[in-house]
Amino acid sequence: MVSSNNLGQRLRSPGFTISSFTISSFTLIGLVVLSRHALWRDEVNPWLIARDSESWWEFWQNIRYEGHPVLWYLCLSGLNALTHSLVSMQIFHLALGVVSISLLWRYSPFRTLEKILFTFGYFPFFEYLIISRNYSFGLLFAFVFCSLFPRRHHSYIPLAITLVFMANSHAYALFIALFLTLMLALELLLDRSHRQRYFKQAGIRDLIVSLLLIAVGYGLAISVISPPSASSLHGGSSLFLAFDLHRLLWAIGRLAGSYFMIVPNSDRWLDLIVMDTLALGLMALVGLRLCKKPWILVFYGFSTIFIMLLFFYLKQLGGYRHFGSLYIILITSLWLAADSPDSTSLGFKLPFKLPLKPHLMATATGLLKPIFTGLLAIHCAVGVVMVGHDMAVPYSGSRATAQYLKQEGLTDELMIASVDSTMAPLSGYLNRKFYYPELQDWGSFTLFRSGRTETPLPQVLDQAIALLRGEKPTITPARDRALLVLNYELDPSLASPQVAALTITPLQQFRRSYIINEQYYLYWISLRSS
Repeated sequence: MVSSNNLGQRLRSPGFTISSFTISSFTLIGLVVLSRHALWRDEVNPWLIARDSESWWEFWQNIRYEGHPVLWYLCLSGLNALTHSLVSMQIFHLALGVVSISLLWRYSPFRTLEKILFTFGYFPFFEYLIISRNYSFGLLFAFVFCSLFPRRHHSYIPLAITLVFMANSHAYALFIALFLTLMLALELLLDRSHRQRYFKQAGIRDLIVSLLLIAVGYGLAISVISPPSASSLHGGSSLFLAFDLHRLLWAIGRLAGSYFMIVPNSDRWLDLIVMDTLALGLMALVGLRLCKKPWILVFYGFSTIFIMLLFFYLKQLGGYRHFGSLYIILITSLWLAADSPDSTSLGFKLPFKLPLKPHLMATATGLLKPIFTGLLAIHCAVGVVMVGHDMAVPYSGSRATAQYLKQEGLTDELMIASVDSTMAPLSGYLNRKFYYPELQDWGSFTLFRSGRTETPLPQVLDQAIALLRGEKPTITPARDRALLVLNYELDPSLASPQVAALTITPLQQFRRSYIINEQYYLYWISLRSS
């Protein structure tokens, strides 16, 4: 045990810093939580696409149904070449989160308290650290961009490479990258002093190379996320193009969810109006804070409004991982503002005069500081709660189910699994394929193609009977029994010809799961003797 005097001496020693202590704590807690975290479908489905695609062409075609660019899938393919253990994906994802936070502590202009609160906030501490998805890349490359931004006079190539990686991480990051590119372009075109300094130090060749990198990288990202005509993910390519006030308030409510971690009840107009007003009020304060940073103001305002309209109004997507992009835009804008000189000129004359009153801007800046700290505190509280919740309640029932099957020596049994879209975690943990009634074949991952439907239980049992009788020899020879894995409980009183032809014996069930449809029910099934 360390005495209080010794502890105080350690805290004051030259080798101790708050940043190193915070980053170490962040890493260690992340390792502990990840060791307990049960992966769910959205985490494992990309892993299985990388694992089970039989060729690079098939791999390319499969990821186009995912709605995300290629970077995460290439990383998973590389990890699969080394090991089929899902732990490798989790460790890699943890490393991305640790690098992001290290960049924040090393290069960001925020105060120590703000850095601590941000580090343990919901998005960096849970959503983009514990949930192994490609969204963590968006935060990482935003922070890499911010770290490189002060050296843009020397070369745009490092920024261009960063933006290409950002654009190929996920769709929201692609549009953030597009507006960061717009910000850089406006500054180069309209800020004479910056332009002269850049061409003196870097030259035209640097600009041409940067533009080529961006054109090729953005073209790749757009080509991959453009859904095939057969895609049904999030409604395919359909957009809602009519005006609907309630839908607009719902979309702005995603901004409130991003800033305050409170998503207004879409069924209550008062909730929508109050939370939307607060969110837009904070956005206005940030806008006033950035009035002397015109290029960053353009980035902040246009990217926030564009993502709200495109993804939340036109597409109506609503998960926290989605509108976390608005939070990244806010943090990025405030970070960049500290590394950008003040400017009262846009490089051209406006047909009207901007009402930039010094006292108004000073008041906005003064109000923004405590509000921003309070916002970070809310995020920190939610992050800590969610990490604790993940430790207490399994995110998915898949891990416990897989552990049971391994302990009982059942991993080589014929497994008939339905619904297929919820079985990816089991396939990943067991490193094997299942018979999916939805495919009428072996499978692991799910592609959301148009026409795909869930198979009703009677049809599931029909196919099970055919397999047990050996009527599908190309899939499996006749069997005495099979293990039926469902994500719903089979009604024991169900009367049907299929049930009459089978002996169905409940084996085990795993109902503890944060993701409701990833509870698992295991049954032995065999043919009744005639």
